[in-house]
Amino acid sequence: QFAVMLNTANEFGTAAFNGQQRWLEIAIRPSGSSDPFTVVDPRQPLTATPFASFAANAGTLNGQNAAYYTNAANLTGTLSDARLSTNVARLSGGGVQVFSGVVQMTSPSNILAGIGSQITSINADFISSGTLSEPRLPPSVAFRSAANTFSAANTFTNAFNSFTGIGTGLTSLTASKIATVKLSDARLSANVPLESTANTFTGANTFSNPANSFSGIGTGLINLNASNLVTGFVADARMSTNVPLKSSANVFTQSNSFASVGAGVGSNPVEKPLHVSTEARIGYLATPHMDLSTNTINAFSANNTPAALNLNSQVNGEVFLAMNGTAHVRVLQVHGADLAEKFPFTGEKPQPGMVVMIDADNPGNLEIAQGEYNTHVAGIVSGANGLPAGTILGNLPNSEDHPAIALSGRVWVYADASNGPIKAGDKLTSSNTPGHAMKATDRDRSDGSVIGKAMTELTEGRGMVLVLVNLK
Repeated sequence: QFAVMLNTANEFGTAAFNGQQRWLEIAIRPSGSSDPFTVVDPRQPLTATPFASFAANAGTLNGQNAAYYTNAANLTGTLSDARLSTNVARLSGGGVQVFSGVVQMTSPSNILAGIGSQITSINADFISSGTLSEPRLPPSVAFRSAANTFSAANTFTNAFNSFTGIGTGLTSLTASKIATVKLSDARLSANVPLESTANTFTGANTFSNPANSFSGIGTGLINLNASNLVTGFVADARMSTNVPLKSSANVFTQSNSFASVGAGVGSNPVEKPLHVSTEARIGYLATPHMDLSTNTINAFSANNTPAALNLNSQVNGEVFLAMNGTAHVRVLQVHGADLAEKFPFTGEKPQPGMVVMIDADNPGNLEIAQGEYNTHVAGIVSGANGLPAGTILGNLPNSEDHPAIALSGRVWVYADASNGPIKAGDKLTSSNTPGHAMKATDRDRSDGSVIGKAMTELTEGRGMVLVLVNLK
């Protein structure tokens, strides 16, 4: 058995089932087949069920079902007042109407007439025309034509506000708001100084205007700040006895430094920060000559012959002390670590810390050391790792650029640990790495090639070792 739904999409039209006899033709074919349908014979008559469906549609009005007419939007005509709910407001009649909900009338044409009894909670912001009469205003509203008492704080910001009368009762007035006219002297406090009166200031006062002027003898003025004196001169009589005067003999008991042009000995005018004339005499039997343009001081003996001292501060920016004779000192303290001498070099100029040797082909010259156990080793270039030389010999003419070679003392040396780890106390000699030292392990070959003893370690590779230079 099977059921068939007909005209569900109105495919046969609205008048397909009008009570006349109808038959159903059925055609079949196997599922999934595309063969033509086979018509089943005979056709099947439609029984009472379609007519029952037709009978259900008999309740429609003008082709519309009942739900169509339950929608008020589909109604035409006018409902009488009797058919309206009691909640519907009438335009006329019906007596007094009470609105218990929120009612908004937004059209400007809305008009309310009557005395307004029981209309409450009206918002004054929406009163846009007309004028309230004075009887309708509360007593807290001030009237321009009446005497008003303001018990709260009020601010009048309009520049055209004006007040008349004697001002009785006005208190806590702000003087900063007085913009015109002047207060009379009688209205000023006794603490206000007047120009035409002798005034006594008991508090601290600051007069910052350059136009301020003071006249009189200044009696009673104390704690004046001299740094504020910008014109005029203080008389010698007012100066402290500790102030030296140019026209007096002055004794200085403390150390003084003259950092500007103005100190001279036997010289006029003073042209240098310290200007000593060649005619001046300092100490006994000496007439020094100072040439500050070259920062040089030369001392002369009593017969004006050059003495043994020359001090010059322009040699490579350092102080240079030259002695024409023999210097005798009790103890000479030198800030440095080794005794070095300048030598001319052949070939590449060595770097501080390199081992050097005697150049047999150029007498007096040195060169970078090469070969292990080299008996020509002469020392180590001073100054490596920021350790300066203590004393440098060989400052001969044209030797300014010659490297200083440490002959004794402590220096840092380039070292190579390929011949064995270097420990403190090991003897060092030249190596096959140019300019580098190594550990001396062959006692027979060490004689004459040792440059000193290691003071630090180098376990592997290449690096710097502190060495106590001792050629043997």
